[in-house]
Amino acid sequence: MRSHRWPGPGPGRARPRPTPRTVALVAAPMAVGAAAWALLLVSGAAASGWDASTRLPGGSTVAAALALLLVVAVPLVLTTVLGWRGSTRTGDAAVLAGAAVIGACLLQVSSMRAFHWLQVVGFLCGLLLVSVGMLLPRSPDRAPHRRP
Repeated sequence: MRSHRWPGPGPGRARPRPTPRTVALVAAPMAVGAAAWALLLVSGAAASGWDASTRLPGGSTVAAALALLLVVAVPLVLTTVLGWRGSTRTGDAAVLAGAAVIGACLLQVSSMRAFHWLQVVGFLCGLLLVSVGMLLPRSPDRAPHRRP
């Protein structure tokens, strides 16, 4: 009986690398989710019955929503657009956006002292985005310089 495993990279075979469009397909749902959560925060629908909303810095759900949009959603949208266009800067943008997602999740846990399973999902998605961004080829002007 033959094994139907994927043949790993052997002689003359390169590992499959993600493309900028792959990064766009990873970042797009995250951007939509961040924007939707910000909209729920502004409308007050997310805060109803949520005890942690009283522990927001400044106590304002509107300020939290604006911070979420500026710090998380904007870099994710930028990464999505760059990835869909096939830009050489997609990897750099993906690392930045993933780090922003990870930082936002850690900040939520530390400042609000509240834990939710979506923070774990966000942290893992941010880690995935950083990893995929690191696997993309570097942009030519960001490649390490070598002395002649």
